[in-house]
Amino acid sequence: MACSGLGLCLNNRPPRQDFVYPTVAPGQAYDADEQCRFQHGVKSRQCKYGEVCSELWCLSKSNRCITNSIPAAEGTLCQTHTIDKGWCYKRVCVPFGSRPEGVDGAWGPWTPWGDCSRTCGGGVSSSSRHCDSPRPTIGGKYCLGERRRHRSCNTDVPRPQSKTPALPASPVPCTPSLSGYTFCLLFSTAAPLLNAGGPHGWLGLLAVNDSYMYTPRGVKACSLTCLAEGFNFYTERAAAVVDGTPCRPDTVDICVSGECKHVGCDRVLGSDLREDKCRVCGGDGSACETIEGVFSPASPAAGYEEVVWIPKGSVHIFIQDLNLSLSHLALKGDQESLLLEGLPGTPQPHRLPLAGTTFQLRQGPDQTQSLEALGPINASLIVMVLARTELAALRYRFNAPIARDALPPYSWHYAPWTKCSAQCAGGSQVQAVECRNQLDSSAVAPHHCSAHSKLPKRQRACNTEPCPPDRVQVITSVGVMHVPRRSAECKDVNKVAYCPLVLKFQFCSRAYFRQMCCKTCQGR
Repeated sequence: MACSGLGLCLNNRPPRQDFVYPTVAPGQAYDADEQCRFQHGVKSRQCKYGEVCSELWCLSKSNRCITNSIPAAEGTLCQTHTIDKGWCYKRVCVPFGSRPEGVDGAWGPWTPWGDCSRTCGGGVSSSSRHCDSPRPTIGGKYCLGERRRHRSCNTDVPRPQSKTPALPASPVPCTPSLSGYTFCLLFSTAAPLLNAGGPHGWLGLLAVNDSYMYTPRGVKACSLTCLAEGFNFYTERAAAVVDGTPCRPDTVDICVSGECKHVGCDRVLGSDLREDKCRVCGGDGSACETIEGVFSPASPAAGYEEVVWIPKGSVHIFIQDLNLSLSHLALKGDQESLLLEGLPGTPQPHRLPLAGTTFQLRQGPDQTQSLEALGPINASLIVMVLARTELAALRYRFNAPIARDALPPYSWHYAPWTKCSAQCAGGSQVQAVECRNQLDSSAVAPHHCSAHSKLPKRQRACNTEPCPPDRVQVITSVGVMHVPRRSAECKDVNKVAYCPLVLKFQFCSRAYFRQMCCKTCQGR
């Protein structure tokens, strides 16, 4: 591309030129009336005199008092109930001629933790703080960080009395706070939508007949979206569901303030604890084994053929028709009756409850059908297939529990977090490891568990907020305590017995410890 040469002037080095900037504040050169004339015409003038430094009000051509929602220029004269003569400085009326320094804001204390949003099964409690200790003034910086924090609560889930430790116990129904589904039902009676067809009942979008697993485009996972009963349209009735509501079916992630937050398998917000392939929380995958294979029917005329037996307690079940739906899938229960069949023409994906879990019937881009379930199933199932051609083939995979006799009777588990070692200024919590009996989860002596599979002990920081100014943190041989600050003159003696610890943890740089351990900290 040829250069036109019109941009060559940009290559020159401009001469240095020192500008003389005005020292008079703009509000002194142009008073409030003059500023109004600049904005609204030559006949305009100031019409409100209260908060001129934050918003300038002027008379319009129609003689109405209006504003452009902008403050008066700095230096504009102002007056408050405490300042007789002032001027505007950084949008605040201050004594005339003064330019006070701004004060940066600082966080106040956290409020006590609020009530739990659910009575069981994993809820959320919140605490908040305000930027008012002090508030930012005259251009000072606003506080950085979270204004509201959340923590998990009531994470205990009632579990059935099962004597089969290879089968991960699934939660039994509890009575949490109102769910999104229940709220939709409330809208049915309290606020029905009227149209040509009359009032509509409302159902939770993701709970209708427990059938549909997907979220329509544009629908937020944590909004209260309700489906009109008997119709195919939905509407958002609230921006957020109750805190602690699962974001989606078959997930432990929960909604907090209208946003989906990660939850570990221990139902604790922000936890990194995950299920292993056996769906054991924090497990090592030794409680189950993976069974997989490909099955080709003997003959299309053979009727339904048994493919594989899936034992009770199996998890992560996956069955796929490999050849463009050339066969019908079915699952047979212990009662010798067909409990589930592939449903041609069914909207995709489709959810089908069976054997204590939910199977998802999906159809891929290549038209092959698959059946998936997280499990565990509470009854044994037999996968069956009805082939339509000789090309039919079926892939299956699931993780089956290892037989009871093959399971080690004891295993390592994490104990609850200990109490924080300090009330403020940074403490620590420890999560020890304990050996438990897999039959009843009771703690037993460590020698029962294998030393080779022992889990590492965990540690995390806690109560990191600074201590109040009238207290100071002291580390002693028995833990962490907080004592009042004292000012004392150094007399080349140690006044307390824990001075070796002060030296060990390099606390001599702090005034309080230097005074209490003057001899130990001398010259350091």
